[in-house]
Amino acid sequence: MRRIQRDSRYEEVVKALTSGEKPIFKDIWRVLLFASMLGHKAGEKAEIQNSDSGKAFPESYLGNCPSWPGILYLLGLSETESAEILRSDTEEQDKLIDIFEQHATAGLEKLDLAIKTFDRPLDAVVHLLSEDPESSETAVDFSGI
Repeated sequence: MRRIQRDSRYEEVVKALTSGEKPIFKDIWRVLLFASMLGHKAGEKAEIQNSDSGKAFPESYLGNCPSWPGILYLLGLSETESAEILRSDTEEQDKLIDIFEQHATAGLEKLDLAIKTFDRPLDAVVHLLSEDPESSETAVDFSGI
């Protein structure tokens, strides 16, 4: 399986979420996993426009996440609606990574916009988690906070 890449346009987003005294995410792979779920939840995908091969990482980095294979396979099944994506050959495995990266890129874009809107990255993440996917309104009213 090929290495997992991220769009370098969103380096500031990744840094905002993984650095500081109390980072929201401990590892970059966790940011990408979260971003891919945001992208999938929104039904959005985006191609990586600027990749830095030096920042790509092997799938083994996700070894601390026991649900990683299941998440990857569910994304692939949801996207292709075919069990062919579950085959263990290199071509299908690379398709799975492509799908993951595309959803993660879309999620990073959403995170980028939210972080630019809110004062703190945590507020942006909470906002995105509380969005109602069926409408443009948030499920929780943050106006009094």
